[in-house]
Amino acid sequence: MKIEEMMRDMGRRARAAGRVLAGAKPADKDRALTIIAAALRDSADSLMEENSKDLEAGEQSGLSSAMIDRLRLTGPRIEDMARALEEIAALPDPVGEVTRIW
Repeated sequence: MKIEEMMRDMGRRARAAGRVLAGAKPADKDRALTIIAAALRDSADSLMEENSKDLEAGEQSGLSSAMIDRLRLTGPRIEDMARALEEIAALPDPVGEVTRIW
């Protein structure tokens, strides 16, 4: 599959998933975010191992050192992602809420 096809397919699936998630109960969404945070922590070693392969391929293909650094997963970065998911889960559900009108 070509990258363009893959990206279109991912976009279609994300749009469909968004429609499903919009109708999900806030508690279910919060629980999912918490489970994802735990899975990130539990998978940190394998994520970093696979990420190292991606970084090596990126270096070989000529990505800049700045881009390589942005893509690098470390233990603290994975922990930050997990913590951010938990923080989002703790926020009130904004679906259906009007936050601004102008």
